[in-house]
Amino acid sequence: MSMLQVGEITFFDLKTKTVALSVLVSGCIDAVYLACLTDSTTYLLMGLRGGEWKRMLLEEHYHEAPDVSYADVTANDFEVVPDDVVIKSCLDQDELVDPFDLKNFSIFCQLTHLRTQDWRRQHLLTSLNLTTGKLEAYSYNFDLRLEPLNAYQLISGATDALLTDRLIYAVSHIDVVDPCSFTLSLVSTQKALVTELHDQSQGIIQQFTLPSSPDLVGFYSTEGGGIGLPTDGSLPVTHLGGCIIVTKTSVYQCRQIYCPDSIFLDMALSLKEQEKAEDFGITLKLDICGLYKVAAERVLEQRNFSQALKLFELSHCRPQHIIQSFARIKKVPELVKYLHQAVYDDTGHAALGNTKQAQDILFQCFLHECLRLCGTPDGCMMLDKFSQFITDKFLYDQSVAMEGLLDCGLKEQLFELAKAHNKLQEVLDTMVKRGCIDLSPSVQASLASRQYISTVSEAADGHYLYQMMPSTFVRFLITMPVIIPQYLNHILTLLPNMNVSALIRLANLFDPSHSTIQPLLIKAHTSRPRSHSTGSLVSVADSLSSGIGAVDDTNAPKLDEYIEVFLTILIILNVQRGRNPATRRRGIFPVNSDKGENELYSEASQWTQGRVLACGLNHAALLVNGDLYTWGATKNGKLGHGDIEEEQRSIPLRVETFLMLNVHVLSVTCGAEHTIALCQEGVYSWGSSSHGQLGHGDTLKRSRPVQISTLADKGIIAVECGQYHSLALSDDHSVWSWGWGVHGQLGLQSVDEKLLPTHATLLDERNVSVISAGYGHSAVLTVDGKVLTFGNGMYGQLGHGNTEKQSAPKLVTALQGQAVYLLACGNFHTIAVTNDQQVYFWGKNLYRTRPSATSIQGLKEYKRTRQAQSASPPATATNTHTPLPLLNQQLGDSIVQISCGSFHSLLLTADGGVYSWGSNVHGQLGHPQVPEMQNPSKVGQFDNRKIVAVGAGDEFSLAVDESFQPWGWGRAEHGQLGFESRISRGGAEAP
Repeated sequence: MSMLQVGEITFFDLKTKTVALSVLVSGCIDAVYLACLTDSTTYLLMGLRGGEWKRMLLEEHYHEAPDVSYADVTANDFEVVPDDVVIKSCLDQDELVDPFDLKNFSIFCQLTHLRTQDWRRQHLLTSLNLTTGKLEAYSYNFDLRLEPLNAYQLISGATDALLTDRLIYAVSHIDVVDPCSFTLSLVSTQKALVTELHDQSQGIIQQFTLPSSPDLVGFYSTEGGGIGLPTDGSLPVTHLGGCIIVTKTSVYQCRQIYCPDSIFLDMALSLKEQEKAEDFGITLKLDICGLYKVAAERVLEQRNFSQALKLFELSHCRPQHIIQSFARIKKVPELVKYLHQAVYDDTGHAALGNTKQAQDILFQCFLHECLRLCGTPDGCMMLDKFSQFITDKFLYDQSVAMEGLLDCGLKEQLFELAKAHNKLQEVLDTMVKRGCIDLSPSVQASLASRQYISTVSEAADGHYLYQMMPSTFVRFLITMPVIIPQYLNHILTLLPNMNVSALIRLANLFDPSHSTIQPLLIKAHTSRPRSHSTGSLVSVADSLSSGIGAVDDTNAPKLDEYIEVFLTILIILNVQRGRNPATRRRGIFPVNSDKGENELYSEASQWTQGRVLACGLNHAALLVNGDLYTWGATKNGKLGHGDIEEEQRSIPLRVETFLMLNVHVLSVTCGAEHTIALCQEGVYSWGSSSHGQLGHGDTLKRSRPVQISTLADKGIIAVECGQYHSLALSDDHSVWSWGWGVHGQLGLQSVDEKLLPTHATLLDERNVSVISAGYGHSAVLTVDGKVLTFGNGMYGQLGHGNTEKQSAPKLVTALQGQAVYLLACGNFHTIAVTNDQQVYFWGKNLYRTRPSATSIQGLKEYKRTRQAQSASPPATATNTHTPLPLLNQQLGDSIVQISCGSFHSLLLTADGGVYSWGSNVHGQLGHPQVPEMQNPSKVGQFDNRKIVAVGAGDEFSLAVDESFQPWGWGRAEHGQLGFESRISRGGAEAP
């Protein structure tokens, strides 16, 4: 193939040495390329003077058998053409007809330079726009209508370019004085890559100006190493390749003389140049992680542990590799000591730049050392430290940790991790998959508590309980009697191996007169056919089941089976006593313990509308830097600190469960005896659930936060506690309610209690944006500023002009035309604020002037009689049944928050001012020597402080200033102000 004349391509048959085909082209041909654009087609690409490009199909291969690719067969880099391949060629044509005729590359403009080249083991076609300098790369298997694989912005004036993995070699004519001279530019492919955020040439690494030459004859890329590069294997070497330029007078070669990896290491080892090192590595697409690892190894050899750990972190290598590196120089104990101090001094981020990484490495170090020191006194001490670390720290990768502990057989530590991080179910399931469900006696004993037994009994279809020691198994039964029917036969097999103490506890449990076993006996008795037996034990069950209908449950144990187990226990117990006279007691029945069963065994259990401060009846909660603190009365576990014995908790204590579970609290709200927190991970509640207000489907109290599973996928953005009911708002404006509903305060057109969050569908079309709850009523605010109320209306707190109960949400028509943006409920009153800063009030009046309340003595008398007076509904005239504006006065700035207590209210303005009004019996208004106030009055004590949140409780008030210092005033007998003293305070003080 040669160019005989302008615009002509001639094909020769080399075998016959004759002209096979001549093709005329309308234009002067400057360049020709062969390109296999697909695995079955070969094209000839022609560049014409003026920038036009044409293509011509030369050959097309296809199989006679369908769906077979001839390209699948190769041998020694030569093409092998199977016998069934049919080849159609332009040489077979008498004249060029479609598809072998010439076609334009319509996607390329006139001033475009095309080139075929290999890049990353791919055959590419590159297009260089001579006007803009943009280089585009297309795959040979491309459809010309599609976008290029990549695009690179080169320097202006570029006339040709070679694309390699890391560099682009670009030739340009930029010398105006000498147009025959040209420049070779080395451009970073990473920096020149065109993206949405970057389309300018910023990747020029180096430039060479070459002497004048009339024309460029050839431009080729080269592979392989350069001059003077390391070859001893001590350092990974990145080969950048090079290029060869051929002109009519000279040949130039550009090749690598420096190792970029060595340059990177020099900068990485200098802590001040690490940012430059990373930019250099990105520019040349070096193995940055691998080089950081080499740097870390070199620093480690110099015993510089701190810098080595930081470099290891930058390498993103696994903790096991770091430990192996320290083990090679026998320095793992030093690493443990160094990291242990860093982690426990909260300087892990200084050791590695990442506290989590520090804990991950320390965990693996502990594993390594515990196995190395196994069976030695030092090994026992290391296990103790390891156990403390597992329970104290929470940032290490717990899934990897569980696998490591299982692999090493450290089950004691495995279950410590499971209990500390709520991973028990996951651990038990993993052990089942591995076929190792045996548990040591100490592990069994640690799991025999109420918070774990349900999980253990359900795992592996209950097989874990079959592995329990008899004494531990009895503890499981006592803690969770509901599982007794499932294990009744197993109990019989264990009885001969039980000691006297376990038998006594089991006999107490199966005693038919005991309240724990009675529900099971009733169920067993009512599920059997009636008989005429008059045995005493059956008679006990008969008397218990009077009035209860029969239950058809053929799988449940029958009554006589329970009797058999009970009698067997007694018989074996007396046999055991006979063997050991010291354990003999009078009579056949065991003596009940003075303590209840629950006391025998420890029960140490277990985008949003944010609110950082909340007050309940006699407790409070505050959110500080993501940590939740609670204080006040401890009754029913509403503080969330577990089963504590103290009568009160005056000093604010952090709710540790959230820290242990790595749960992030966003907002908190308090009811009379329960607390709810809105977290990134869901909604958690704790305290009393006497009316189902916790939302867990039962009426059991929780002394630690427990997630409300029903709301897990509802997208909750706000929660609100009433006295004994709860509300939640989702991001789609849906309202959920649960708990006490006797007054209709759940908005479900019902007066039933709900143990689980229930969708208030009557509000679906209202676009609710704010929720609020009082003692027995609720209120919601819509996006368009309308107020709806429901529940108890005894004092007019619903705002409908009457005292009737309302079980379905009803619009407060008296506020029609008013754009409400703030809404809050007290025990028996409601407050709203409109856009024009008007405060509306309705419900039970917060003040009631009495002649006796004008003196200190009268105030004391008022305190003594207040409870009796408020027990009965007051005269209708003293209450407000429709929203009425309070006395308008200048508040200094716009209102940003309202908080309602039982008989007083607070409001907060944007400039940090606090205003209060209502009853002041215990000084909850912050105005000393004043029994009550009819209108909002500023609390002068905060004139020099900016308050950012307020909360009103039963007869106490709290506030938080901009430095997050809490302030409290009012009633203090339960420690709700956060002070040790129980003396009420008429002025605000900081705990």
